[in-house]
Amino acid sequence: MEQVERLFAFIRSIKSRQMRTNAMFTKNRLEEIELSSDLKVVIGQDASVVLIPDGSLLRVYYYARDEQALQELRRLIPSTDLTVVCDIVVKEPQGIRLSEELTRYGFTCYAKFIRMTCATIDRDAEVNTAEVVLAQTADAQEILDILHDEFDPITAHFPSLATVRRMIEDEEVFIIRRDGRIAGLTSFDSKNKKIACLGFVVVRNEYRKQHFGRKMWQHKIQNSPHIEQCYLWVNALCHGPIAYHERNGFVQDGVVDYIMILKE
Repeated sequence: MEQVERLFAFIRSIKSRQMRTNAMFTKNRLEEIELSSDLKVVIGQDASVVLIPDGSLLRVYYYARDEQALQELRRLIPSTDLTVVCDIVVKEPQGIRLSEELTRYGFTCYAKFIRMTCATIDRDAEVNTAEVVLAQTADAQEILDILHDEFDPITAHFPSLATVRRMIEDEEVFIIRRDGRIAGLTSFDSKNKKIACLGFVVVRNEYRKQHFGRKMWQHKIQNSPHIEQCYLWVNALCHGPIAYHERNGFVQDGVVDYIMILKE
């Protein structure tokens, strides 16, 4: 826990309206992450970084005294074969400014995601959800394999196998089976929450255009009366999914995620 203590002492020493950061950690949350991963804190003169390995990626969270202090970041990040990724999650237009700052100091924008929110949940009882069932623990590896096949590792934030199993135990993963395998799945972060996050939505190619996504969504919300709002993240370049979610009542709320990677 010593490195987390040193980090928060450093943050207190530089905190001002000029401070730059992409992190939203509480001290307790960082200590939890430290216990479960190879988290490393590196502190420089005017900037510090939290480094968290994530499969083939090295995720970077920074604290800098001001914009000029961002030039320290490249020196603080160790040489590595992993892809160095830095997420900036803020409201526009601040996201544009912060991403442009990182671009001046060695990063490049890999992708931009937008957050979409549905403030009025449409529970449509006419949608036939009979095929939708809860995933079982035995499905965890197949679910993880599907996620790795369908999504870009730099943008996806893949869960671990243990996390998938926990999500299944919490009844937060719904699937449709066809031909002895999972044809479509959805995941949520909604347990005992009024505002739910719709996580992964996947339908295998051969089963698309059969309204699986809508069926799984309706099954979840029809059986979750506590949910009053929902949000999800979509790649800003994926106009088809954006239009699809808009037809289902979602709107862009101005929050963005710029995914920046360190140039070689």
